[in-house]
Amino acid sequence: KMDKQQAELERVEGLEVERTAADEINVTIKNDILYDVDSSTLRAGSRATLDEMAAVFTKYPDTMIELSGHADSTGSTEHNQRLSAQRAQSVGNYLSRQGVSGSRIDSIGYGESSPRESNATAEGRQLNRRVEIKIKADQP
Repeated sequence: KMDKQQAELERVEGLEVERTAADEINVTIKNDILYDVDSSTLRAGSRATLDEMAAVFTKYPDTMIELSGHADSTGSTEHNQRLSAQRAQSVGNYLSRQGVSGSRIDSIGYGESSPRESNATAEGRQLNRRVEIKIKADQP
């Protein structure tokens, strides 16, 4: 089932999909479609990608979904922590409204603690403003 779910997610535009273990898939939503700077409000353009993801998630109800929100280093550490948590929650809330059971979703904010790129450039900061998704097979 994880193989099928991975294949379906790989067909969704705007996602980076990586299989990290037999029972785990990591998905990064390309951040340029999700948020404006200093915002946790989903951009209108992100909804089509999230709708496709929700359709895949509802087909595989025996997986758990962990949403990890991240921020760049502009602003205070406390602000970025709160913002990253709000970003993860905004994705979780949207997926729930599309029919994904909220009991399967766990949202965590990591603030600025896990940058993908340097925060010294605008491009790097853009890559650091993101939500990553870990999909795990539910253990019996």
